[in-house]
Amino acid sequence: MSHNWRLDALYLSFEDQALKTDYQSSLTEARALIQESIILTEGSPEPETFEKLLRVAEALYLKLWKLSAFASLTLSADTSCEPALALEEKVRRLQADLTVFEVRLNRAAGRIDDVKTWLESSNSDYLKDLEFSLSERAALAHHLLSDEEETLIAKLRITGSDAWETLHARLTSTLMTDLPDVSGQITATPLSATRALAHDPDPEVRRRAYLAELAAFPKIEDSVAASLNAIKGEVLTLTERRRYASPLEGTLKEARMTKQTLDALISAIEEKLPALRAYYKAKATLLGDENGLKFHNLFAPVGTLSETYTYESAMDFVVRHFTTFNPELGAFAAKARDEQWIDVEPKAGKVGGAFCSSLYPVKQCRILTNFQGSLGDVLTLAHELGHGYHDYRLETQKLFNIEVPMTLAETASTFCETVIADAALATLSDADAMTVLESSLQDAGQAIVDIYSRYRFESRLFELRADHALSVNELKEEMLKAQEAAYGDALDPEVRHPYMWLVKGHYYSASVNFYNFPYAFGLLFAKGLYQLYREEGKAFLPRYDKLLAESGKASVESVCASVGIDVTTKVFWLKSLDVILGDIKRFETLAKK
Repeated sequence: MSHNWRLDALYLSFEDQALKTDYQSSLTEARALIQESIILTEGSPEPETFEKLLRVAEALYLKLWKLSAFASLTLSADTSCEPALALEEKVRRLQADLTVFEVRLNRAAGRIDDVKTWLESSNSDYLKDLEFSLSERAALAHHLLSDEEETLIAKLRITGSDAWETLHARLTSTLMTDLPDVSGQITATPLSATRALAHDPDPEVRRRAYLAELAAFPKIEDSVAASLNAIKGEVLTLTERRRYASPLEGTLKEARMTKQTLDALISAIEEKLPALRAYYKAKATLLGDENGLKFHNLFAPVGTLSETYTYESAMDFVVRHFTTFNPELGAFAAKARDEQWIDVEPKAGKVGGAFCSSLYPVKQCRILTNFQGSLGDVLTLAHELGHGYHDYRLETQKLFNIEVPMTLAETASTFCETVIADAALATLSDADAMTVLESSLQDAGQAIVDIYSRYRFESRLFELRADHALSVNELKEEMLKAQEAAYGDALDPEVRHPYMWLVKGHYYSASVNFYNFPYAFGLLFAKGLYQLYREEGKAFLPRYDKLLAESGKASVESVCASVGIDVTTKVFWLKSLDVILGDIKRFETLAKK
């Protein structure tokens, strides 16, 4: 079984005639669409005009999606691929040209007095199904600049924030660390592989990897800091021009979520932080860390279950338990494995971390991991396959109804992770269960405690960047302050990670800010959904699948309310956090045996 993904469902190569034909026809169709959309600037928009233009745009966007995905996925596995870099830039330029169409469309939607009434008079089932999307466009119109300014911004981003983001990915994916073995012999090792050793069962391997990682960052810290400052500076400039009070306000609108809901989530986390830290303190005691858990032991495996998984055994494990929960989910995971949708191990030039990329035009997805055999890697596979299953449920929707807000985008992935962890726990002895439970708590800690530190850091970053560009030392200092606020005395103050701002790619997108609290939202919302599944059994699955399928067609609050959950107050969040605290108490009990 190959451990590299196949992209031939998109194109065979960068010389593929189908790719060249799609790109050339996209150029022609984009010019025609821009020309035809001039009609949207004249008076009140007619439903027939809207439908015609949206249908043309839909076909064009699907083509561009394929081109963009082929380039970006190729680059994810090989950041130095020159044909991919060239194609990605050409597609970005074309997408920037289409900004004028999007602006005209949104501005025309903003001139509709009442979208619902307007749709009722249209006799168009196509448009009626897009009611939420059109209402969202109407609201966005109030934050638009002129057509010329919006087009200029989109084009400048190619050589601005997009280029800085690409630089960050290139620097971190090609950075080599000097990793010593037990005899002191140095081996040049990709950063992603060195970071993956944080899960190694040998404490000395973890410590050496941590030190090698920190020692390597000064080679690129100035360049990466420049990238971060440039990106956040651009965001602040556009935030002011678009008349948002802050980057967070813009993010919340894009997330289809109210500040009331975010405040309820953050407040609940802050209330439970002291209790959540008990997990780290118990783990520190187990590992012999006397002054709080050392950073390089955050992901240390504990317990007697020391099995190292091959990719094949990991996928067998995931498919088997997915199938027990929901045969359709199991079949999806098996298809992803059998048709080589997954790129598995770390290698030079490959980006770190893990992600799932939807390939909606061909009704597939692609998953990137940096799998090295730990139980955490197995849970990561389940997480990313959960994203893929969410995409699979969305395949029944029109293109303009599949954009899921960040908060809900983490729901299916976290749910699937919980399925695997829960199924494993049910079959193991207490001694072995401790390993699975601890791995699950690792993930929960990252999604709540560490995410809280990232939320605080990014909030402070925007505050300071409004005044000046931050130095490397300032960035490191603010990161340590954020870690202190989140972990408190549960993390050794002498062994923390001042460079987390450098390794987390979520900070480096100008179009997606605060990509942190959605993970906490997704985890806790998924825990609430899983409780419903426990109570209702298989009868819950149709409601769950419907929720995923329609998650791009309503506000976060409305989607959650559809399964009886109110996310606007602390009550739900505190209950979900109590589920995790129950796992922590069980972990503490097992740790004492």
